[in-house]
Amino acid sequence: MSTTSSVMTNPITSDVITSMVSAVTSQETAKLVTPLQTKLTSFQNINSAYTSVSTMLTALNTDTKALQVSGTTSAFTSMVGTSSNSSFVGITASGLATASAYQVRVTQIAKSDIVQSNTLSSTGINTEITGPGTQTFSIITGDGKGGQNTSTVSVTFAAADFTNGTITNQAVMDKIQTAINSNQAIVQSDSVSGATDSSGSFILTLGGTAHTINYSAGNYSDVMDSIVTQINNITGLSAKKDSDGNGGYKLKITVTDQTKNISIGGDSGTLVSELNIAATNVIGASGVVNASTFAPGSGEYQFSLTSKQTGNDGRIISLTDASGNNALSTMGLNLGSTRPTFAQSSDSTTGAAGFVYATSDLNAKFQFNGLNIERNTNTVTDLVKGVSIQLNSAMQSTDSTVNLKVSTDTTTIQNSINTFITDFNKLYTYLKTNTSVSVTPATTTTDSTGTSTTTPATVSRGTLIDDPNTQALINLMSSLVSLPVAGIDSKNINSLSAMGITFDTTNGISVSSQTQLTNAINNNSAQLNTLFNSSNGIATILNSRITPYLGVGGYLANSQKSLKKTITSIQDNITSEQAIVTKKATDTRTQYQQMQQQYNNIIYMQTFIAQNSTFFSG
Repeated sequence: MSTTSSVMTNPITSDVITSMVSAVTSQETAKLVTPLQTKLTSFQNINSAYTSVSTMLTALNTDTKALQVSGTTSAFTSMVGTSSNSSFVGITASGLATASAYQVRVTQIAKSDIVQSNTLSSTGINTEITGPGTQTFSIITGDGKGGQNTSTVSVTFAAADFTNGTITNQAVMDKIQTAINSNQAIVQSDSVSGATDSSGSFILTLGGTAHTINYSAGNYSDVMDSIVTQINNITGLSAKKDSDGNGGYKLKITVTDQTKNISIGGDSGTLVSELNIAATNVIGASGVVNASTFAPGSGEYQFSLTSKQTGNDGRIISLTDASGNNALSTMGLNLGSTRPTFAQSSDSTTGAAGFVYATSDLNAKFQFNGLNIERNTNTVTDLVKGVSIQLNSAMQSTDSTVNLKVSTDTTTIQNSINTFITDFNKLYTYLKTNTSVSVTPATTTTDSTGTSTTTPATVSRGTLIDDPNTQALINLMSSLVSLPVAGIDSKNINSLSAMGITFDTTNGISVSSQTQLTNAINNNSAQLNTLFNSSNGIATILNSRITPYLGVGGYLANSQKSLKKTITSIQDNITSEQAIVTKKATDTRTQYQQMQQQYNNIIYMQTFIAQNSTFFSG
């Protein structure tokens, strides 16, 4: 007879263990970790808010600095020029200008002097350059101030430039073009040996700036070394000492700034004469003219030289081959100081070299308030203080006279004020929002079954509500824009409200009367300047009080350093507490797994006994 016994089922399943471990983890996390994470989030939010405040504060500080700019570049003293027809005449004005009006008629615009060579056959054999060698010539140009610049150009024809002993006109012109456009001013001394008994100083003038070069008696090598050192300290110059191979030395001075000329003289001793380095307004040709080659017709070639300066004072004065040289002659340009007129015949190969313009055609000519005036340039800056007049095109008799006007630059002033208002309000409203307390009232809703659900009231506190830096900034900003500026007579504009700008404690500042503001800008810009920039002015005080908050050592940066240390400490604590939670979860899992195993053993024994009950009963 067999007996059937019920076998127990282990209630401690893997799912039960997982559930138990999860419950323990949640409970311990809520007790140990969650408060720390809440605190961490709070400090991280404050740090992030500080970063935002710093960015907005920097923008406002930039605005105050711009408003504080004084003198002719101040926004409040800025002037603007307007033209009734800028196609003919343009105008710009600086803070040096005063309100004014002018009438202008342009009869001639300034031009660059141009000289053209003979027109030659491009493949024709040049009869002047018959073999390798160096050709030298000089170009004298006006310096734009009534003086003259001298350029000495050398062009070297190598054997490789010749074919069967001949060179084409095109090759000659191209070589001369390259030589001119790369030419630098060089002052080369004679070769000297031994020593000099002279000591003293000479004057080296570069581009109008004089430099004193001192020297002592001694051997020429040491004297040149000293001079080279002094000259190489002058920007735009390069000097070196060369050996002549026979025990002597040469001094070479190169002007590396092609726009400047060099003069050497005023020697208190005799060294300049001994070295033969006296120079007057020597300049690289590349700094004063542009050389060009082109093909006016099929099989033709031509060379032209254009002055880089416009006007009669910047003209090409002289073109002269050195004695025994013929580089310019080969193009018909060994003209000396004569100015033949260029003539291009119908047969262009017979075009005669000469100048495109007469000297009378080079200057700008215009009528200014009825006066006939000439200038070397089309940009006239020396006629009206603080005003630049741009002559753009000659006018016909039928064209209307151009009216120029200089007036207060109201747009710049308005834009500066608008930018200040915008950046002020961005910061102010951000600070107010993050220091406020908002309450969401309790609400009750009823579903379709009539069941009511009540959501309790909540209170939200701004991230920076207890922050002293933030409160100090709010107090500063509100007091500055709501009160009159100390020291300004009440008859003048002494507050923002007096210029049409009002302050609201919630939203900041805004333009309440554009008419009042426009009138202040148009008629009282000097008073606005005082309002913002006097010793107690709005921009002055804001800038001085804001600056300490900014930068690596500022209040905000120091506060963030402290915050970051606190954040790191909390993160470390979270890691430690998380490890405790993890260990407790592991211990709980192990405990339940052991209980599960013990229970399984009991079930096993129960099953074994039930299966062998006959044996055990007898």
